[in-house]
Parts: sequence; C-alpha cells; structure tokens
Amino acid sequence: MDGTEGYTEDGRHYVPLETATQNTADQYTTKAGRVYQNGLLGFNCRHTLSEFKLGMAVPYLSAEERKKQYAITLRQREMEREVIAAREKALSYKGIKPKKYSKWAKIAVERNKAYEQFSKENGRAFYRDRVKII
Repeated sequence: MDGTEGYTEDGRHYVPLETATQNTADQYTTKAGRVYQNGLLGFNCRHTLSEFKLGMAVPYLSAEERKKQYAITLRQREMEREVIAAREKALSYKGIKPKKYSKWAKIAVERNKAYEQFSKENGRAFYRDRVKII
C-alpha cells in the first residue's frame, strides 16, 4: 500500500496495487470520452483483495467448481440477451400496437427481475448497462 515494489521473503514478486489494477492493454474509451478498464478488479472480476501473509497460496478451484462458475456466467449472458430481446420487441410495437407493447414491456420487466434475482442468488454482480438498448 506504500507504493513499493519488490520481493517477499519466499521470493514472490509484488507491485503496488495501483500498478496491478491499471490494465491499459484492456481499456477502451466511449464516444462520450469515458474510459473503461477491464482486468484485475474490472467488471466481471471476482478477485478479492486481502492482506499478504507469508506462506499464502493462490486458492485452488476444482474443475467441477470452475465448470459451475462458467455455467453461471453463461446463464447470466443468456438472460441479458433475453431481456434485450424483450425490450426490442416492445419497442417495435410502441405507438403501433399498444396491447403488444404492454405485453412485451411486462415480459421485459419480468425477465430483468429474474436476471437480477439469479445474479443475487449466485453471488454475482448484475449490470443494468448490459440490458440497456442503446
């Protein structure tokens, strides 16, 4: 936390958190000029920070746990696409067929609630920006 870089007693290299979390290779700038970075502590990152202790090891995840987490991620992306599809369908009927618009707007709200609930139940963040229609 003091900005130093070096090696631990057991020979592992460390860098300041400011350096570790700056991933300029994986960043992009929006048309509005906002800069987003992905990578360590970026969106969808499930890393956690903890104080270093000598002898500390990288946590091991079994192949079964990795598959489970990947399946959750895939389901989240699928649910996001379902929300967007319902919102697009609703917009296609807006001002033309009010009953169909209402039906699809309601479906979109229900799908979005299901997406948020699924994310919470699985200890995952959900991003409202991912289900917006731009």
